[in-house]
Amino acid sequence: MYARSEGALLGSVDVFLSHSWHDNARAKWHTLREWREDFISKHSREPTIWLDKACINQRSIDENLACLPCFLAGCSKLLVMMGETCECETQLARACRSV
Repeated sequence: MYARSEGALLGSVDVFLSHSWHDNARAKWHTLREWREDFISKHSREPTIWLDKACINQRSIDENLACLPCFLAGCSKLLVMMGETCECETQLARACRSV
């Protein structure tokens, strides 16, 4: 998936998507599709999304995770998908303290 992603300039990504991989995939997909439809209706274009599985090189996860604060800061907005197992607020608090 990483090989199919595209690079982006800081500030050019519409949203940083934060979620738990343990939460229900169908529920997250439904929520993301609704969010996308709303975005398109407001902006008349597809959104640019920072998604960890696609944007972090899975062959060098630790190195890429060190850059997480920059990735987060380079996005215009933050979309947090709070599911039953999401520890997003803890992870984001750590990332925000690093910025």
